[in-house]
Amino acid sequence: MYGRYVHIRPLAGRIFGEAEVKEPYVRVIIGTRAENTRWRAKGRNPVWEDEEIVFPYSPYDEWVVLELFDHDRHQPGNDIFIGGGCFSLNALVNNREVTQWIRLYNKNVHIADIYTSMQYVTEPGFPVYQPMGAPI
Repeated sequence: MYGRYVHIRPLAGRIFGEAEVKEPYVRVIIGTRAENTRWRAKGRNPVWEDEEIVFPYSPYDEWVVLELFDHDRHQPGNDIFIGGGCFSLNALVNNREVTQWIRLYNKNVHIADIYTSMQYVTEPGFPVYQPMGAPI
């Protein structure tokens, strides 16, 4: 039995504009699930290349949403939203890596880009996603 997973790696970022950015991180959202990268003290050109976020595959999920925030260590919970963008999961082919710059917007202004690696992976030994009530 094989399971399918979506592997997502935000690799690097470019942040435009005048705002000061100290500790950016990426929130990756698929369906109702969300995971954050660690924040990086890299300013306008952050690098997260050593982090991989893995989600179980669901046929109901159509988009990967990336949101970029600046961590506020002085006021926890008040992280600053920089921008957001999305990528269609329909562009992914099983076991083939796709890397591309994803544009992020805030109020219809192109504010940042995130270079991202994404891939569907079929892994042996893990359960295959089955909708509730579906025969196994």
